[in-house]
Amino acid sequence: MVKFPQKRLFLIVLTSCLVLAALGAEIFILTHLDHDCDGPECPVCLQIETAQNVLKGLKLAFIAAVFIAFDKCTNTATKQIHRCFAGLPTPIALGVKLNI
Repeated sequence: MVKFPQKRLFLIVLTSCLVLAALGAEIFILTHLDHDCDGPECPVCLQIETAQNVLKGLKLAFIAAVFIAFDKCTNTATKQIHRCFAGLPTPIALGVKLNI
């Protein structure tokens, strides 16, 4: 059995829940678009509106997750570049005199 760290397992479960919520909302909207509407207080129309609001909220969560992932990737890349150049000598450390 694969052992996941607690944080990774939590993120996998959270992502799965978000994907299932989005799929459920999308399926509900698609299957109930052609219903017999009872008027302004139609319960199906209210549920469709709620499902659309869920999808809007998940869209914002997805955009935030993309920005966070991008930030994590750029921070990791910056640290790796810094480690590559950290051991290189500088002109000052080599004692180079610049004549201006």
